[in-house]
Amino acid sequence: MLRTAHDVYAYMFREEHLQDPGLDLVPDGTLLMLRECGTLMALNRVELDGHISNVSPAWMLCAVRVVYDLDKATAEVLDELYHGTWFNESRRRESILAHAALGGRLVHACQGAPNMSGSCVVPFGTDVETMRRELAGMRVPWIERTLAPLT
Repeated sequence: MLRTAHDVYAYMFREEHLQDPGLDLVPDGTLLMLRECGTLMALNRVELDGHISNVSPAWMLCAVRVVYDLDKATAEVLDELYHGTWFNESRRRESILAHAALGGRLVHACQGAPNMSGSCVVPFGTDVETMRRELAGMRVPWIERTLAPLT
């Protein structure tokens, strides 16, 4: 699973994207961070009934601030690039196909909430509402614990 996820994210977040206008301000090391975080998120496991049975170290993208020693602004850029799939429709489609190759669909439980609260690949047919309720119950304590070393 990790090898497949790494290959998927190495393709999705590849060097050629940095040639595009508007992405020249992407900080050094961003591609590696995006690849590593995406690979770790593939470890998130949500059962078909929606129960969260495994949480990877990168479920919440706020963890990148601690892991990579980033300031808040840089971490937010990373979060936007990950969720925005480079802000390009053809690459968004590419992202959907890549996640299908991982055996599911990418679910952003943080949609509509700009707080770096992560995503996962879940099997088609998963009870997403149960997963979102469960994630909502753990989101704030997780983020507080993760960011505690920075305060």
